[in-house]
Amino acid sequence: MQRRTIDFKLLLLLSLLLSVIMGHSQVVMQPVVPQSGLIRVSQLWGMSVTNVSETDKYCIAEVTVRNRVSGNIVLKGRSQSFTVSKGSKMFTEAMIGPVTYETDGLDAVITPGGLLAAGVYNICVSLQAADLKAFQPIEHCFDAEVEALAPPQLVEPADTSVLDISYPHFIWTAPMPLTIFSNLNYELVLVEVEAGQSKGDAIQRNLPVWSLGNIRTNTALYPSSWISLDTGKVYAWQVTARNGDYYGGKSQIWEFRLKDTVPVSIKSSSDFYNSLSRKVYENVIQRSEAYKLEFINEYGVAEGTLYLYEISEVRKTVLKQMKPHLVKGRNLLRWQPKVNLEKSSGKVYTIELHLSDGTIFGGVIAD
Repeated sequence: MQRRTIDFKLLLLLSLLLSVIMGHSQVVMQPVVPQSGLIRVSQLWGMSVTNVSETDKYCIAEVTVRNRVSGNIVLKGRSQSFTVSKGSKMFTEAMIGPVTYETDGLDAVITPGGLLAAGVYNICVSLQAADLKAFQPIEHCFDAEVEALAPPQLVEPADTSVLDISYPHFIWTAPMPLTIFSNLNYELVLVEVEAGQSKGDAIQRNLPVWSLGNIRTNTALYPSSWISLDTGKVYAWQVTARNGDYYGGKSQIWEFRLKDTVPVSIKSSSDFYNSLSRKVYENVIQRSEAYKLEFINEYGVAEGTLYLYEISEVRKTVLKQMKPHLVKGRNLLRWQPKVNLEKSSGKVYTIELHLSDGTIFGGVIAD
């Protein structure tokens, strides 16, 4: 008799425990949200929900997005009450909305196109019963990294190029889409590539010869106040895009070297004309009061403007300009801009011929 009483109590306990477990697991939820690349804010509400009970459940979903670095909440939203019938179903924002967000600081994390801004995040998606009693709240958290589909692309100096100048001008394109960057800036790193080393390994392992952060344009000038790059050595460079302090994508890695000897183009000659090149920042023009410039007008473009530019780390300024007479074929141009170009000022000067068809020829002025 006592044995039966114990068995009955044990069976009752197991039944109660099973009913509790079943009550807790009547609703199962799994987020269906991208964890890398571009993430639309509407995608944060994607979820698969399964109701294993016989009755409808009335649910409310919440999404909380934290900055993974600082831990601060950058976005928080709550759905309307929605019904989950027996079985499994995929839900989207449109099916559980309208969604309401806490409004503070949303402009910094949601772009005008409805994308989550570039950065690293911790995303928590939760589901609870509208009456808080039908089932236990469910929450799933995961990390996500939003970065550009197309990172910055390097332009100049070109990969494996050989430069005539010791203070190069670096140019790259912006990442795409730009709309995910509310505070776009760049970091440039330049390293020496040692013998037997790949350019990728050099970027990863070697101390920078020069680095610059918080660049607000897609150009950077190697400063003349810095140590001159060595002739004959190979250098590698890479650009990282950031949204404020947060990672937004890296460019490819390119390398270049400096010529071992002084190029013929800067040797003195009364009859010598400096050639204007499409590779403006890899071409040298000898500093002079009166410039002799050679330009091959292959397609016979009739109009163009000759510019003398001053380039600093933050801007490119026109100092002088003129409209030369152009003919098809070889053009020998003489120009005396009458401008005093400062030496050792951390600035670079270029002469550029901008043709009416959009092509540009020129070079960097050097002593």
